[in-house]
Amino acid sequence: RLHLLTTMLAIGAEAWLTVNVLPQKSEFAVYVGKFAFDYSPDTNCTVGTVDVEVHGAVSLGQEAIDRDIATKQILALHPQGRLFLMSYSDERNHWGRIREFWDELTCLERLQYASWFIEVYPSKSKGVWAMENKIYQSLRPRFWYFA
Repeated sequence: RLHLLTTMLAIGAEAWLTVNVLPQKSEFAVYVGKFAFDYSPDTNCTVGTVDVEVHGAVSLGQEAIDRDIATKQILALHPQGRLFLMSYSDERNHWGRIREFWDELTCLERLQYASWFIEVYPSKSKGVWAMENKIYQSLRPRFWYFA
């Protein structure tokens, strides 16, 4: 199961919680939802957080590479056989560019257009993976799309 909680850290804050069950197929792409974050002209100010929990097991495919590879270096390698959480900003070169072709894209193409992504790998002993990511944006409020 995938739990995605986004929280605004401001007066009059809103939150969004979604719970989904991921397909038990070896290849899939699931749109989770979107959430709007406000902005702060102060570039050091957090405007919200994204908290994610995944419960279950991930069986890496034969093509999976070393987990120690970080950030977008993975794009030069093979993302097949892995599970990723991806986020896209509402900018034209991210979600605006791929939303019409979502079902036609490969995993590698989805990673290339993502504003941010992280590999998901629950611990074998507890079967849980969790992360918190702080959101900073200083230009304008924007929607973030999660998959």
